[in-house]
Amino acid sequence: MCIIIAKSEGVALPSLDTLKICNTNNDDGCGLAYHKKGGDKVHIKKDFLTVEDMWDYITENITVDDSAIIHFRLATSGLVDFGNRHPFPLSNEDEKLRSPELSTKIAVAHNGVFSRWNNEKGDLSDTQLFIKNVLSDKLIRDNLKGNLAIQTLLSDFIGGSKLAILDNTGHLSVWGHFHKDDGLYYSNTSYQTVRITYSNFDAWNEYKQMEIGYRGQEDNPSPVVGEICSSCYEDTSTTVIAIDNELWPLCTECEAQYKMTYPECACGDLTDNNDGVCFRCRELQYTDTDF
Repeated sequence: MCIIIAKSEGVALPSLDTLKICNTNNDDGCGLAYHKKGGDKVHIKKDFLTVEDMWDYITENITVDDSAIIHFRLATSGLVDFGNRHPFPLSNEDEKLRSPELSTKIAVAHNGVFSRWNNEKGDLSDTQLFIKNVLSDKLIRDNLKGNLAIQTLLSDFIGGSKLAILDNTGHLSVWGHFHKDDGLYYSNTSYQTVRITYSNFDAWNEYKQMEIGYRGQEDNPSPVVGEICSSCYEDTSTTVIAIDNELWPLCTECEAQYKMTYPECACGDLTDNNDGVCFRCRELQYTDTDF
């Protein structure tokens, strides 16, 4: 469910090998925001065709003296294209939120799901809608630094999500639990090893539900309870569920979050909130007015 790498001034850049692991585990697009030391703008760019293209751009434009946010997306809502890659400008304008390259005063990247907006139909993702409807409000935007009340309310609102915010003075802040490694802050541990996915299974009607999840073709290993949670990468999984043609071992907290996002159908499978249709039986389970 995405990963953020936050780099402050004076910290070395992550290696290309690390970026490749992040990209493999979160393969819906990469992007970055950076502030040049002494500058007055944050630059956002996310129209890279490959992680190697992004690496070339980073080595040409970002030094150890600069601050930066690098993001790899694993999409949950909205379009999967350049415009919906992170980071985003702190703005309430759709055009700016969807721009693949621009300069701005504040950039934001997110790791997690804002379930309040994850069911919305349209081009924007839950993160873009959170920025548009909450974070860009003048009262919030102007008090992200130095206002303990706003910081406390925002921290409570985002819950288990993680945010990285970079402004045009080079100030970098992270919200939520991050892992510090060689001076860099990672929003989860999916930068360490490649996560095995289970996307090459047969059609849904060939899946067999088992006590711990689903098993597909015999030559594909089935994930088991006790693996690392494939969503937060931190806790041990207690169950395995199928989402978007992949089997995901999940911990208790992440399972509860996904079941909010994908309500269970009467047939026992999960329902896609984007169109209200069950993944397996394709029966419409609810209408827009139900949520």
